[in-house]
Amino acid sequence: FSTADAAEDAPLAETERSFDFDGGDSLVARSVQSSIAVPQDPKEIEAGFEALRKVMTADGVRPCFESAFTESLGGEDSGVTISSIEVTDIEKVTEDGVAIGLDLQAVAFIIPINLHMEMHMWPEGPAAGQLMIMELNSETLKDASADIREAARTRLAEAVKANK
Repeated sequence: FSTADAAEDAPLAETERSFDFDGGDSLVARSVQSSIAVPQDPKEIEAGFEALRKVMTADGVRPCFESAFTESLGGEDSGVTISSIEVTDIEKVTEDGVAIGLDLQAVAFIIPINLHMEMHMWPEGPAAGQLMIMELNSETLKDASADIREAARTRLAEAVKANK
């Protein structure tokens, strides 16, 4: 399965990391990652998404994210204070896909942490697409999320069409 025949587009987003502590500024990081999975048996796609639709919901994954972030950040004893964790069902790349969003606010020692993350998975013919948007102390990608989702969906659809 190749995406070589699909339209060549600019990257969905550029990864940016900046460390600027003058005047109390915080770490800023942005990341967009996408991938394609093509199982040997295309029937696995629908069966897999049928199972995902049952569990990949905000209510289904909220306890996992809450405990994972609380434990991995070490709690207040480590100098990290989590003020809020919100897991939500968000707009999907495609209607038959799955998607969740995570927004976390915390303070690590004196550094504010505002994390936004989106995870999307969707079927496209014999393939499945996955998109992860994550940014720290920024809203650039969150504001552009609809365009990023559409670009990822279009690229996968073009790749599937080119490989028929």
